[in-house]
Amino acid sequence: MEGALVFTRDGLIRAFSSTMPLEDAERWSAIASQLFSMAGSFARYAQRGTVEQLLLRMSDAFLLVMEATPASGLVLLASRDTQLKQAAFDATRLVENLQDALPQELSSKVGAPLLTGVAA
Repeated sequence: MEGALVFTRDGLIRAFSSTMPLEDAERWSAIASQLFSMAGSFARYAQRGTVEQLLLRMSDAFLLVMEATPASGLVLLASRDTQLKQAAFDATRLVENLQDALPQELSSKVGAPLLTGVAA
């Protein structure tokens, strides 16, 4: 994996890879939440249920975006030589292991904590 990030459905960062600069994490979070939102809109329009995962195949990498909880998602960037089945399996296990630590519903509180595991 080249990077991983947990985002809220409204585009805020919950956690991200320690090697990722904050500016990149903010951008990833915003883009991933919008991608997932647009896919959900299409699924509703097409009456095909809910979105479980998105896979973007790029010339040099794969981007996997998946629901973690009803209020959050996980985005992974992997090189093209990554075994996608294994990456999806690992991502699913990661989400299962993090269930208790992830937001289950969107917070409407002003000043709600945005980052976890990041020193101030």
